[in-house]
Amino acid sequence: MSYPNVIAGRIQLLLGVITLIILTGCATPDNRLQVDYLMPPREIADLSSISPLSIAAKITLTGNAVSEYDLKSAQNDLCGRIAAQLNDEGFCKTVDVLWGDSSGVDGLQQLMKQKKFPHGYDLYSASEIESARLEVFLEADIKKHKKKTEREAELTYLPYKRDKSDIPSSSPNYERARVKKQQVEITVYTVDATGKLQAVLYDKSGKIAYQKEFNSLTYHEQYGYEKIAAIPVNSAIIAKMIMPAIDQIIADISPHTESREIEINEDGNKKTVLLLKAHAYTEAIKLLDEIISEGDPKIADVSNMAIALEVIGEYQAASDFWQQGLEIDKSNEVAQLGMQRVEQIINAKKELQKQKLRKANSFKRKIYKDQ
Repeated sequence: MSYPNVIAGRIQLLLGVITLIILTGCATPDNRLQVDYLMPPREIADLSSISPLSIAAKITLTGNAVSEYDLKSAQNDLCGRIAAQLNDEGFCKTVDVLWGDSSGVDGLQQLMKQKKFPHGYDLYSASEIESARLEVFLEADIKKHKKKTEREAELTYLPYKRDKSDIPSSSPNYERARVKKQQVEITVYTVDATGKLQAVLYDKSGKIAYQKEFNSLTYHEQYGYEKIAAIPVNSAIIAKMIMPAIDQIIADISPHTESREIEINEDGNKKTVLLLKAHAYTEAIKLLDEIISEGDPKIADVSNMAIALEVIGEYQAASDFWQQGLEIDKSNEVAQLGMQRVEQIINAKKELQKQKLRKANSFKRKIYKDQ
C-alpha cells in the first residue's frame, strides 16, 4: 500500500472533536515516544447534562498545624484546581457557584438596586442559568513534627599556603588537604497527612450522575535530612495529597489526556529509525513507504510505519499497517498491542464526536426581559 502523498497533505491540527496528539520533548534516549491522547470521559455518557458545572467544596481540617486561614485557602484551592483542569480540557464549562443558587442571585440583585451607578448605566442580574453541580467533601489531618538527630558528615579541610612573592598572597595547599568524618546535629521536620475525599456530581435535573470516594489519601515527607527544602504550606500539602483523586475525577467526568509510550523498533531501517528519533515523521513515512513497497518487508519496518502514522494522527492508516504486521507474524506482541491501542483511539474519536454533537444540539440561548 502507498501512503506518502496522501499523508504529506493530511498533516494538520485537528480541533475540538478529534483526538489530539502532543509530543513532549525532542530527545528520545530510550527510543520511546511519549504521546498524549485525548480520551472521552470514563463514566459520563452525555457531557451536555453536566455542562456548565458549578463546584462547591466542604473541607474539615484537623492536626497540630492547621488554622482558619488554611481552611479557607484549601477550600478555594480545591475548587480552583478542579475548575482549572476542566477548563484546560475545554469540553466542560464551569460557572461560579453563585449562579447555581437562586438565593444568591436574589441577594445580588437587591444589592444592585440599592446602589447608584455612575455614567448613566444600570446593572441587571439575569435569571440563574441551568447548571450541574459537583460537590466535593474533604477530610484532612495534617501533623508536623521536628526532632534533633545526628548524621555522619564529611568535612573537607583545605589549608592555604603563603606564596613566595613580593606581593602578599596565598593559594590552596592541595597536598595537605584532608577529609574528616564526624557526627553533626541536624533538625529533621516530618510532615504526615492523611485524608478522605468524596465527590458527588448532580446533573442539571438534580439526579446523581457520578459518585466516588477516595479513602486512603496520604502524604509523607521529611525535610532537613536527605531533602533540603522549605517545609510546604498546608495548602500545598493538601494539593499534593489530593491530586491523584482529582485527576481520576476529571478522567471520569470529562474528556482527558492519557499518556502512552510507543517504542521505536531498532531492528528497522537505520535511516528511518534515526528520522523517527528526530521526530521527522513525514520523511520517515516517505522512506518507509519506498522500503515496504519493494515487497517482502520486515515486520520492524512495518511497525515503525504504523508508529509514525499513529503519532501524526493517521489512525486508520496506522491500523492498516499494524494489521499488515500481524499478517507477517500473527503472534507479534508489539503489533497486537499497537492494533489494540489504535482501535481504542479510533473508538475514542467517534465517542468525542458524539459528545460534541450532543453538547452542541442541547444548547439554547435564553432571552431575558431586560435584553
